Amino acid sequence: SSDVCSSDLEIQDIVQSGNDSIQNCFKKELNQKQNSKASIQVTFLINSDGTIKSTKIRKSNISKESVHRCIASVIRKWQFPQPRHGSEVEITYPFIFNPK
Repeated sequence: SSDVCSSDLEIQDIVQSGNDSIQNCFKKELNQKQNSKASIQVTFLINSDGTIKSTKIRKSNISKESVHRCIASVIRKWQFPQPRHGSEVEITYPFIFNPK
């Protein structure tokens, strides 16, 4: 396997593998009685070494800042393969929480 970020699929795999932690942020911080779907769109910048340089909330229907902080904290722990050409890569990704 290669150590370069060669496809959106690799990025998606890493995001999906961290999705349980993202869902835990929604569950922990939102009212358990909430019936509506929660969604948040986050942009994160991947450093040339594959670590997360920064996160930014782009869109959110959640007013609780604690949810945003929790999700940003989870994303900052992720490690991606090194981006191609050794440059930073910006990704915007949606996360959705459907209460059961």
